[in-house]
Amino acid sequence: GVFVVASSVILLFYGISVVSLVPKVIFAVILCTSGFSMMLDNLKSAWSTLKRFEFILVVLHIVLTATIGMLYAVMLGLLFTATIFVVQYSWHSGVLHCTTCQLERSKVARIEDEQLILEQVGASVLIVHLHGMLFFGSASS
Repeated sequence: GVFVVASSVILLFYGISVVSLVPKVIFAVILCTSGFSMMLDNLKSAWSTLKRFEFILVVLHIVLTATIGMLYAVMLGLLFTATIFVVQYSWHSGVLHCTTCQLERSKVARIEDEQLILEQVGASVLIVHLHGMLFFGSASS
């Protein structure tokens, strides 16, 4: 607190030329320290809110960003996210429940002849109620 006030007063009276007297290393250290502190705070909050597998992917994404660069890390992050989405949704069958035409009828008003046909062959008509996303891997299961 006192350092911030003192540096602000010095900048007020002497101007921006005083900044050139401060070594550039100090600015780099301040920037790295505050960035590292913010990253640790965000990782601590992510530890308590994310699933363990997702947290590992966040840490992996940070490491990839530091090692291979931002552009490639973003592309790999999108690939990871799409893969996780497809894998998680392929575990679900997508079928809510099945019934026949004898047990469940549509709300369409039909003539008497059509109603007789539905009563005769209603057991052979399968009605499948679906929900969620359907993919090629989960559509057959």
